[in-house]
Amino acid sequence: VITERRPASLERLLASVSAAHFLGDTVDLSISADADADAGTLALSRGWAWPHGATRLAVRAAKGGLVAAVAEAWTPDGYHSHGLLLEDDIEVSPLLEW
Repeated sequence: VITERRPASLERLLASVSAAHFLGDTVDLSISADADADAGTLALSRGWAWPHGATRLAVRAAKGGLVAAVAEAWTPDGYHSHGLLLEDDIEVSPLLEW
């Protein structure tokens, strides 16, 4: 999840993804915040109770913009890793199965 200064929309996204059906798999959540993320966004990111696996928050040391945020958001663990890149201004369908 890429985020910056939209705690309300980030909360909506996190709630929708938390309700997704991961079919018993462990799914880790990575949140990438730009350097100028506001306190509300950072507090929500740190405190979110993700029910499907581990949570990681990465905060950039310097403002990088959207291109840097996308490029740095996720690194696969191997050939069989899958990722879903989401920005904080969307939400996923309640029918999402992964």
